[in-house]
Amino acid sequence: RAQPAHGRGAESVLREREGDGRQVAAQRSETAGRQGGDAQSEESRAAAKARHIEEHAREFEALQMEAASRSHRDYVDAGEPDIPSAFICPITQELMEDPVCTVDGTTYDRAAISQWLMRHDTSPLTGARLATDMLIAIHVLRS
Repeated sequence: RAQPAHGRGAESVLREREGDGRQVAAQRSETAGRQGGDAQSEESRAAAKARHIEEHAREFEALQMEAASRSHRDYVDAGEPDIPSAFICPITQELMEDPVCTVDGTTYDRAAISQWLMRHDTSPLTGARLATDMLIAIHVLRS
């Protein structure tokens, strides 16, 4: 057989090209795997970040509730010991002038809870959704 001038036969050139093709395919597969892994790890990082933010939001809410409770106790304990805590609005931490009750059974000053319910459909104390924004006057406390 006659060899080309550069010393390689057609078969060796084809085998070399096949090898190069397999090498390129392997490189492409490896690159795709890395990119897929990058997408998965980015998705995983985003999920972890979302969990982290939710955890901090829950902690912040718990701290707010604790501070509100402590403030309420301090007001009742230090301010006016003869005023029962049931007469103090949990929102304003002040003596209720027009006490009303929400459907969950909690008593608030009408002005404070009305303002709250304009922007929320939840209880300011528990965060639970209220079935209705109906308020029931508590005449016994008003006296």
